[in-house]
Amino acid sequence: MKIGGTFNGTAAAVYICLGFIPDSVEVRAVEDTDAAVVVWNKYFRSAEQDNGIIYHTAGGIVPVLKTAGTGIEPYEGGDAMTTVNQTSVANGEGIYLRLDAKNYAKSDIIAGSDAIDTWTLDNSGNRTGHFNNDIVGTYIGEGSSIQIDGKWYTVEACSGAAGSGDDEVTLSRAAASGTVEYISNMYDYAPIPIGDVALAGFKLNLTAIINVNNELQAFVADGVASR
Repeated sequence: MKIGGTFNGTAAAVYICLGFIPDSVEVRAVEDTDAAVVVWNKYFRSAEQDNGIIYHTAGGIVPVLKTAGTGIEPYEGGDAMTTVNQTSVANGEGIYLRLDAKNYAKSDIIAGSDAIDTWTLDNSGNRTGHFNNDIVGTYIGEGSSIQIDGKWYTVEACSGAAGSGDDEVTLSRAAASGTVEYISNMYDYAPIPIGDVALAGFKLNLTAIINVNNELQAFVADGVASR
């Protein structure tokens, strides 16, 4: 099994709850100029690097070995969320995260009586356009996946966090005017609500270069670990 997604950096140890303990994990800091990536797999069974290896451009591309408690490690899950261990349930915050598959184009965070259901292309060269309704809240924005007439794009920017004005939304490629069918959370993984129980996954102990606060992180996890 292979699964991937994005989450917002916390600058604190974060738990990515997948429903299984992976065999291998790669996490990239996609907004950090150091082009940092940390890799781990269950066969890194030496004291020198049992939490993986990080590569980044600061000081040259030199691998840095991560010892126990300093990189990536398995997380067995089972923790019930409380206001003590789950630091926040606001989008982009919190340290226990799980997949958020909600369609925010149809949710109640959109202003007015209608959801976002129409995309209008304003400038194909700039890849900009607008929606039929404004965005309200903290869910749709840079990093959101959007489906228009069956094709997938990424929201790269939304000027003024509005969206209904000409050229206010920039996509990863020019999308012809059409029907909006789905818009994801800008972070695929969002805080687990208080009272819910965390599933298994992995713990990311890094808090600098990788997992910098409010910088987008992308991960890929593969396999179901057998130990």
